[in-house]
Amino acid sequence: MCHAHQKRIGKVFLLLVIGLTFALAQLSLAEEEKVYELGRIVVTATRTESQMGDVPASVSVVTKEDVENSTAHFADQALKSVSGAYQKRSKFMDIASSVTLRGFSGDERTLIMLDGQSLNDAYSSGVQWPSIPTENIERIEVVKGPFSSLYGANAMGGVINIITKTPKKRQITIKSGYGTYHTFCSHLDYTDMFLKRFGFYLSVDNKSTNGYRNQLVVKAASSVTGTTQVTGWERTKSPTGATRYLIGDKGENYWDQWQYAGKLNWDISDVSKLSFSTNISKSRYGYSDPRSYLKDANGNEVTSGSITFNDNGDKKITTSPYDSLQTSEFLQGEGGDCRNLYMLNYLTSFGDTKLKARFGVNDDSTWYINASSGATKTAGPGKINETDPKRSIQFETQFDIPIKDKHTFTLGLGHRQDEAKGEEWDLSDWPDPKSKTTLSTSMKGKQRTESLFVQLEMTLLERLKGFAGGRFDYWKNYAGESFSSPTTTTYADKTDSYFSPKVGFVWTPGFSLFKESWKLETVRVSCGKAFRPPTLYDLYKTYTSSAGKTYESNPNLSPETSLSWEIGLEQSVFRDKTKISSTYFESYIEDLIYSKEVISSTLYHKENAGKGEIRGVEMEVKQYICPWLDIFGNFTYQRTKITENAVDPDSVGKQFTFVPEKMYNLGLSLHIKRLEGSLTWRWVDKVFTSSANTDTEKGVYGAYDIVKLLDAKLSYQVNKNAKVSLAVDNILDRDYYQTYKAPGRTFFGEAEIKF
Repeated sequence: MCHAHQKRIGKVFLLLVIGLTFALAQLSLAEEEKVYELGRIVVTATRTESQMGDVPASVSVVTKEDVENSTAHFADQALKSVSGAYQKRSKFMDIASSVTLRGFSGDERTLIMLDGQSLNDAYSSGVQWPSIPTENIERIEVVKGPFSSLYGANAMGGVINIITKTPKKRQITIKSGYGTYHTFCSHLDYTDMFLKRFGFYLSVDNKSTNGYRNQLVVKAASSVTGTTQVTGWERTKSPTGATRYLIGDKGENYWDQWQYAGKLNWDISDVSKLSFSTNISKSRYGYSDPRSYLKDANGNEVTSGSITFNDNGDKKITTSPYDSLQTSEFLQGEGGDCRNLYMLNYLTSFGDTKLKARFGVNDDSTWYINASSGATKTAGPGKINETDPKRSIQFETQFDIPIKDKHTFTLGLGHRQDEAKGEEWDLSDWPDPKSKTTLSTSMKGKQRTESLFVQLEMTLLERLKGFAGGRFDYWKNYAGESFSSPTTTTYADKTDSYFSPKVGFVWTPGFSLFKESWKLETVRVSCGKAFRPPTLYDLYKTYTSSAGKTYESNPNLSPETSLSWEIGLEQSVFRDKTKISSTYFESYIEDLIYSKEVISSTLYHKENAGKGEIRGVEMEVKQYICPWLDIFGNFTYQRTKITENAVDPDSVGKQFTFVPEKMYNLGLSLHIKRLEGSLTWRWVDKVFTSSANTDTEKGVYGAYDIVKLLDAKLSYQVNKNAKVSLAVDNILDRDYYQTYKAPGRTFFGEAEIKF
């Protein structure tokens, strides 16, 4: 279907939906005048329980019902409609997906937590989003802006805290579904309470898919004549506009994951609670049935050799399972990951003083295989890259002390121990990960962080609150070592520190105009500093790419830092039926870490060399239409710019990589008797992958195109124990790329039974 026709269908569809929505709304409002309160949900943006309107930050909350009513299979997909949040997912089941906030690119600049424990790993501060147990989510709190004053490292763009459910009653839930690409998702959990003080749940999940052909083989050609005459090629372009030729794909991208989760709560007394939870996740992925599109004169598939074809003159491509640089063409090895997460939380009170303590272990490991020159589909040499362990041990304790019933003083201490080790081994038989022969490269290192944080929450006037606090983080990088055959380099230990202050004010005037048709509910302003220290990957990972380029680590890197401020308004219109929020924010970043070219283009060295700035606006509207229908819309504009970069002068004045300038979301939610549904429209601007913003081509492999998606889900409660649903993503079946070719229209049907 042509894009013009798709656009016409999309516009007509949206007009019909909007027209029907307002027609039904008028009928319903004629029968019932009900005030609908939106968004009043308790959050922990100040590390103490507060109403959303009482904290000096822009906060979004995704509830359990929101997750269930969306088309999300994974936790990151549940956040794609949140203002200020950019969800990057390159393919259907993407282990490298990410969510970033407020224009800060990279996983390492947004703090992701599960029940208060950081999920940013010990190696590169990355997050394995597919390993988060989606079915056990109670709510997701998204707190935007600098929060290193409370949470330390990584919280430059903000904090995303995923909170799991609390066991309350005996219940068994069985859920299973099937969809496009032979996708299966199954969930089983058992929840119970006994002796009125003990509650627990146990769950097991499996997700798998055969996948689709998303990783293409695209090659450049020379203007000479080759040996074998072929057909089947297709002219295309690179993301920078150079002529390229599509000659095949690496196969269907399959994926399989098992998750095991459990939680035990013990109400020791009326004021003391203890909980222990665990999450174990294992996944495996790869590609099956790679194809060459090239055919010789007899119609046989061509996968290797010196091929020739005519495209305004003779062209030549030399192809094989691997090219001269040993980068994968038609063959792609398997990979996998494993995460073991353990958390222990304790809460008690001494009079009016609350004590919270948390201990956690996050132990990750990942691996992937590449075949080497001379490999075939079934055998031959290869390499395996393993990062094991990526282990972090975390401990925090916090005291909340009330002062004269008007103020609250928070004092906390934290400790984190990180350790990572990565190795690349030669394989004698690339399909077999156990056929290791020689160690070619490796790295290892450790990092220890000690923290002290304080915050004073003050009631300055009846409707005015003030917040002031800061956090001091002191860390040590040690036991660093890298190996690149035949040389081993040992790095000296280094210590560093950073202080992250923050102040904020919240005014809740509560006055109304126009016979209470308009009410100014909240005015907030805040300013703070944030940081992210260099990761163990930045400090100790030196490697040579298949293209012959060596990237040196730097054990002397300093932390990246930012200074950010914002001002926001919350308003209600038409007697609380409409909620409008708006925020203006700015951030100034220093010491961005870049790879500096040292010798020609073959040697690169990491340095603190960049400065940048972010200016942006977020606006959001939530509209109550009638008792069974409400709509929402939000808009995010974030203008990012590199302002200084001696390492990469071409990047100065350019947009940050992997940050869209504009994002829109529009949706409606239906909840009438036994029927629930959602319809959402998502628009995300093009993002650049090159620091000079030269990848401007659209609709080609390797590009990040504009995303324009219409998704829907409809659920029907058959009875009090059973529910069925159907979800459709990309209803208009749009073709686009997010480096890989994105999936087209997909369907997923599901059934759930509770008893």
